[in-house]
Amino acid sequence: MMKPVRALVVIVGAIGAILAVILGLLFVPIGIIEQRDADAAYVVIFGRSGEDCPPNGLVLSAANGKPLSCVQDGMVAGPGGVNLTGFTDGQATQVTGLARELGSDGLSNDELRQVQELVDRYAGEVPAGDRPYGDAWLWGVGRTWTGVAMIVVGLLAGALVVRRGIDWI
Repeated sequence: MMKPVRALVVIVGAIGAILAVILGLLFVPIGIIEQRDADAAYVVIFGRSGEDCPPNGLVLSAANGKPLSCVQDGMVAGPGGVNLTGFTDGQATQVTGLARELGSDGLSNDELRQVQELVDRYAGEVPAGDRPYGDAWLWGVGRTWTGVAMIVVGLLAGALVVRRGIDWI
């Protein structure tokens, strides 16, 4: 093969290896963040007005069991609704009803656990496509491992291009 064509093949191979590593380095943290976000989607916690909001999940008032809402600056505000991805209106109503019933005189950790168990049961019934990131074909742990594979392949390909390509040209 002619030297200019060989040089072009080596350059394209090097660029491909570099792009694979760069994309892999992006995929790994994005996948970790997505997985953490999805894992916390159905978590029930106590909250008080003025506290930091979790990124998702259900925040209940420790005083009365009513759902609290979050405002834009990331603080727990006043009364809110249930925003649990994929839950039906009936399921959300049952969750808030149980929380209010148990929390009429303040929620204990044991009562919070009972509400969490109900949320967990309903979360298990949410179809995969309705869950957080359920509509994405590559997300969370899958995206992380794909990123790791891209980094490894990119580094190996880059090493091969550097080692063999220079001699080949």
